[in-house]
Amino acid sequence: MVTRFTVDKVRPKGNDSIHINFDKQRVTGRLTTHYFIDNGHHICYIPSLGVTSYGESEQEALERMMHDIVDDLFTNLVELSPDKADIELQRMGWQKNKWFGKRFLAKSFIDKDGVLKNFNLPAGTEVKTQVLTAA
Repeated sequence: MVTRFTVDKVRPKGNDSIHINFDKQRVTGRLTTHYFIDNGHHICYIPSLGVTSYGESEQEALERMMHDIVDDLFTNLVELSPDKADIELQRMGWQKNKWFGKRFLAKSFIDKDGVLKNFNLPAGTEVKTQVLTAA
């Protein structure tokens, strides 16, 4: 599956969400991404999925995140049965929307301070937050 991605440089609003269409084998959604430099590497982190990528530039880290990690994760999710996908997403901290059964919401939100703490980064580390939209 090849997912189309866009990056929105505005601050995220609300929790991350994804919508899985098993019939069309498509996943769409909005994911909060954090970017920072750690030990000379550019890091892209999506806390709601628990995934990280790195590169020699911010763009390379983002490209790896979109095309190697998230696209692969989405491909694996749509190949599962809906029940198994639900179990996997619950393990990652997502919950199924009560009214829209194909939509999942991330239970947690991690801000800049949470990123600094999770990665044990120095207090002055610059963290950029953006929204990655998968369509």
